[in-house]
Amino acid sequence: MRLKILLDLSVEKVLKRKALMEKEKLLTQELSKYQNVFSNAIHSLKDIRIITQNQKMKELIKKAETFANSKAAVLITGESGTGKELFAQWIHYKSNRKDKAFVKINCSAIPENLFESELFGYEKGAFTGAFKSKAGKFEQSSGGTLFLDEIGDLPLSQQAKLLRILEDKELARIGGSETIKLDVRIICATNRDLSQMSTKGAFRNDLFYRLNVLKLHMPSLSERKEDISLLSFYFLNLISNDEGGPEKYLDESASLYLEQLKFPGNIRELKNFTYRLYFHSKEKVITRKDIEGLTTDQKTDQTASGPFDKTVFFSDFKNEMEALYLKRQLEIFDYNITQTAKALGMPSSNLCRKLKALNIRVSKNL
Repeated sequence: MRLKILLDLSVEKVLKRKALMEKEKLLTQELSKYQNVFSNAIHSLKDIRIITQNQKMKELIKKAETFANSKAAVLITGESGTGKELFAQWIHYKSNRKDKAFVKINCSAIPENLFESELFGYEKGAFTGAFKSKAGKFEQSSGGTLFLDEIGDLPLSQQAKLLRILEDKELARIGGSETIKLDVRIICATNRDLSQMSTKGAFRNDLFYRLNVLKLHMPSLSERKEDISLLSFYFLNLISNDEGGPEKYLDESASLYLEQLKFPGNIRELKNFTYRLYFHSKEKVITRKDIEGLTTDQKTDQTASGPFDKTVFFSDFKNEMEALYLKRQLEIFDYNITQTAKALGMPSSNLCRKLKALNIRVSKNL
């Protein structure tokens, strides 16, 4: 009897080991398949990585390369988080200006009264606090590329000044008399419809025509679903390297399920989701169950306080739901106040007041 028990245990142990070996073999094959597809889908240039197997994206890469050595302005449009800055860098480093500076400025982040000093620079003593001379962004990008991000947020009062510099190809620093000749390639990006804005008078027609010479429109993630698994594979590898943790990847069921989810924040939101997924899953292979568990946890978190299960003053209920909604929107737009406010159809100042009233800190550690 004892011998039979020992034999049964030995057989069970052998079968378990065999099953484990088979599983490991399948996992290795799955990982190898991922790596093969990934190696054909990654487009590299310096430290820039564009990961895609989508035909429209591949055509955009070729189109961007044909724009590279032109002196004409490039306008890159598309939703937030679709990779507009990445393509601006791609154009720069594919051009004959690649050894010069690539300078970025976010037009939505410049206070209106500092616009000229930021872009054009100033001389020592030009105004209170100007203790030394400073070159503006145009000078800093001389011979290279100036990337004007969120150009649609540039106030009308500043658009005329920008147009004048683009047409004259020269400037004088604030407080200075010397004329500085410019040799700068301009690339702009926006998630707004500049054509519609110019029709409504919110964006200057002449500036729009000056910027809209060569154009690229970035597709949303929902238009390139076949890239979702590849991007997740890439992000999981990044996390593993950054954190010094084990390598993880999606199995087929997880990949197919992930492609059905909505990511209104596009690649930025997918990256954020992948980070959470990496730490949420306990095994090397991430399954559909892991993703479902994470999305369920998110929904639970959003209703953790049980607003529908308790009776409170309606004003308190309204504040609670507004706070949940705004926190989610901030997360989607990577805690960018300007982009979040724009998506919600409200001025940034109003959103800031609302966040303060609801005691919401604008931080990724919320």
